[in-house]
Amino acid sequence: MVDKKTAMILTLVGGTFYIVGGLVAGLFAEGLTAFTGGLTGNSNAMNDASGAFATIFAVGLITGIFIIISSLLINSNTSAYRKIGGVLAIIMALIGIIDTVGGLLIGFVMVLAGSIFGLTYHEIKPSQMTVPLSVPPSTKQYCCKICGAGVSPNQRYCPQCGRQLEWTPIQYCCRNCGAGVSSNQTYCPQCGRQLEWHKV
Repeated sequence: MVDKKTAMILTLVGGTFYIVGGLVAGLFAEGLTAFTGGLTGNSNAMNDASGAFATIFAVGLITGIFIIISSLLINSNTSAYRKIGGVLAIIMALIGIIDTVGGLLIGFVMVLAGSIFGLTYHEIKPSQMTVPLSVPPSTKQYCCKICGAGVSPNQRYCPQCGRQLEWTPIQYCCRNCGAGVSSNQTYCPQCGRQLEWHKV
């Protein structure tokens, strides 16, 4: 799963490509209009060319700015804002696809990917993490400080890694994975489970 920051960056860079695409397409349209006007002897060819450039660049600029704003919404901590940002970015990408050549095509792909990632992103809270238990909780009241394996207090050596066990009354470990934790932690830094306190 792609995180929301990556989704934001993809959409942001895609929006920038829409602005650049509007500039490139506008310059191309201006040159083409001036060239065809010169061939046909149109005296207003330069005015027509400037108007073509301004219109196409304005569409690219507006769609690019809205896509960039959408990217900031995609990075939001609120699911509703991420959805609004994703949908808005897709709509603006579709609006600007003709005038800006889809943000030089790469912009369209980046906006589409970033929007989809933003729309499908779900935050996982520590309480939602599931980690299979390797040792039943009832046998894991004590653990090896090296590998986290469950041990009984009468063992001198760890049955998993073979290291000599050190019994110190102030050490704590996660009952789920055996990782060493400090007494002020609420969640295990290794497996994310809420800690239940048992002295090692």
